[in-house]
Amino acid sequence: MAVTLNGTATASNVNAAAALAVPMPTGMTNGELAFVEIATAGAAVITAPGAVGYWVQLFQSLDGFGEQELAVFVRTVDGTEGATQTFTFSTAQGAAVAFRLGGQAAVNAINVISAAGTNTSGSTTAMTAPSANSTVDGGMVLRFGSTVQSVGVTNPGSHTAIGTATNGTNSTDPTISCCYRTQTSAGATGTADFVSSAGSGNRSWVAYTVVIAPAAPTINTQPASIAQYAGLTATFNISATASAGALHYQWKVNGSNVGTDSASYTTGTLTPSNNQDSVTCVVTDSNGSNTSTAAILTVLPTSSSAWIKA
Repeated sequence: MAVTLNGTATASNVNAAAALAVPMPTGMTNGELAFVEIATAGAAVITAPGAVGYWVQLFQSLDGFGEQELAVFVRTVDGTEGATQTFTFSTAQGAAVAFRLGGQAAVNAINVISAAGTNTSGSTTAMTAPSANSTVDGGMVLRFGSTVQSVGVTNPGSHTAIGTATNGTNSTDPTISCCYRTQTSAGATGTADFVSSAGSGNRSWVAYTVVIAPAAPTINTQPASIAQYAGLTATFNISATASAGALHYQWKVNGSNVGTDSASYTTGTLTPSNNQDSVTCVVTDSNGSNTSTAAILTVLPTSSSAWIKA
């Protein structure tokens, strides 16, 4: 399963206040990831709402001129978020974008496999978002950028826009943007440039790159339990979808490997000793593995035999 941008991002801003009620994306579903990118004018301590750990701060940095602070937060949606989440900061201007993702791996609370951040002062029109290293195929590469003076920002080429926000037209007002692309193969994401519409001149930026791991293969149809007569064979089937790369199958009977790398497994000739065997399949791709539920094999006696499995 690929990591996907679900629904539409929200944008919000505030002036002359030290708090911003960030609208949460509509349609959030438990288990998705909710992200908030937020920037303030000047150095600030940006604090997420809720108890410690309710939001996980992935990144926070001040630019080289001291004109803006950028932070990125994430949490696993559980239905307690409500319509807004109020973030506080120690300055009086802020802008935020919130969005949601699905299809991520369930290996930890936030499913981030790599990240890198940077800041600068005195650049011209572009800010280079740093490279991060993806350890899996099919990861979603998220790029976050922030600059000042309420200018337009062009996202890096080959990336899809998520959202943008600004809070005014003053020289210190932050403008933020975020975007993504899917990386087919594991390895370095490479750098990518956010570009300002303001032309040349000294500009300050903050940029951040993070890679989100996709989920392991999805099992669409589980192996079904089978009742079959002794002296015959039984065939078990599974249907799965890869998140990245090729699918591979390992069938197991009572925990021991059997069969071939195939979406089906056929037993040998059944005997009474096979009664109540437990058959499972481990499906693997380049992102991980998923194990099926157990199918139970019931071996029926032929009309000429009667038996009880010990």
